[in-house]
Amino acid sequence: SASEAGWRAVTPVVAAALQAGNGALAQAGVRLIPIGAPEWVPEGRRHRMAVMVEVFNREVARMLIERAGEEIEVAVGLPDARLAGLGRRQRSAVQGLTAHALAELIVNSAWPAIAHFRATVRAS
Repeated sequence: SASEAGWRAVTPVVAAALQAGNGALAQAGVRLIPIGAPEWVPEGRRHRMAVMVEVFNREVARMLIERAGEEIEVAVGLPDARLAGLGRRQRSAVQGLTAHALAELIVNSAWPAIAHFRATVRAS
């Protein structure tokens, strides 16, 4: 399908961006771990990849990387509703998107949750 071809077109960029994000965040004790294969979400008419955001071997947030038409969206959510303000949702055009630019979007989207968790660990 056209949507699958659209996702396949960005797969190498997403994979490289996650690798770059993991490299950038490793010293902070952070890992971005894809959960399963990307899937088609019929009700949203988009492809979605779920990623676990782990800090010091503990899951602190979930990230969804989605291709919706000509945009890539990165959304980060936290399991604790009281921390909803740390969630982020950002979009970028697929056209001309580099792995570096997507890695920056991924890291910037995840950072509020990461920083909060690192601060609470240091405080305890």
